[in-house]
Amino acid sequence: MPEEMSLSSSDIHLVVRTLSEAAALDGDARVRKYALADRVAQVVEADRWLWLVSRYRESDDQMMYVSLLHRGYDERDLAMFLESVANTSAPVLDHPQIVALCREGNHFTRRRHELIPDAEWRTSRHYHVYRQPMGLDEYLYSIRPMSEGLLSGIGFHRNMGRPAFDDRHALLAHTIFSAADALHLMDLPDQRLSDVLDLPPRVRTTFGLLVEGLPRKKIARHLGVSPNTVAEYASRVYRHFGVAGQRELMLLFRNGDTRTATRATLEEV
Repeated sequence: MPEEMSLSSSDIHLVVRTLSEAAALDGDARVRKYALADRVAQVVEADRWLWLVSRYRESDDQMMYVSLLHRGYDERDLAMFLESVANTSAPVLDHPQIVALCREGNHFTRRRHELIPDAEWRTSRHYHVYRQPMGLDEYLYSIRPMSEGLLSGIGFHRNMGRPAFDDRHALLAHTIFSAADALHLMDLPDQRLSDVLDLPPRVRTTFGLLVEGLPRKKIARHLGVSPNTVAEYASRVYRHFGVAGQRELMLLFRNGDTRTATRATLEEV
């Protein structure tokens, strides 16, 4: 984020209006988060966004989300995203830098080239295995570290072929999301829950797709494994978190909000 740059009077007005509109909405934290992220995505000219709460571990820079909101990603994209987070053979290049910045305890905003140089980014296995097939390239992250190894972060993404986010976009995103502390602190997972990072990588990916409401057959297709294998992974997830099944898992990690999963989807499990 450019330290020497300051917002114009019109941008300050934009920031205040954007935060005020989100605060004035009726509904829960999810409604406000969606509204705020959608508005900022327009402002910074992003094609897609993810707002997640993640658990991270300093000892090995591992990271896994426990709450996820998104716009612009289909099931295939989400499956690839979740798999990429847990795939150590094509590691996410910026996780060590993000964990190091979280250790400082301050809200931070970074663009892709500020975390990973161009040459390293575009020659990496992660880029070729995951980002290119998803049609994604440049990104802008604004992250709020929290206690107990948690972070609340929003990532704005641009499709392949588009330019990097500029200084103004980074400063606007940082100003807005560093001022939205109340939203970062809402919908946090119960700190008494078992750690998702204790699950093996493939089981973590299955966890994420189960929380998203995908049935076992679809998870199997996205991961390229058999439904029986997914059933085994799902059983490990349920035992780990002490729940009876997918519906209870979703309620646990989505605070009772299962609106994005249809009744048919849940009955298919």
